[in-house]
Amino acid sequence: MAHDFLLQEGATELREITDGDLISAEKKESSEVFHFNGDLNVLITSNSRLILRLFSEGGVWRRRLVIIDFPPSGRTAEQNKENYAKHLLHREGPGILNWALDGAKQL
Repeated sequence: MAHDFLLQEGATELREITDGDLISAEKKESSEVFHFNGDLNVLITSNSRLILRLFSEGGVWRRRLVIIDFPPSGRTAEQNKENYAKHLLHREGPGILNWALDGAKQL
């Protein structure tokens, strides 16, 4: 996401789907309305620090965000192994999936 993503108009919908309230939505390619509980978890990644409007919406975002900072590794692009993600998934895919499912259960 862009650094100012949470300042944009669409960020309101992000807040709504994470606050636990009942939400109305339309099915895709239909006018049929359905309702769901807005207690979803959302993962946002960005190559830069996100800017928040804390002076007016600070409490709103503080309740919803867990920021995990990944500092630069110092590696250059040339040091990365080609197709490493494919290799890792082929070799360790079931373990990665189980690890993710265990984390989801804990959450």
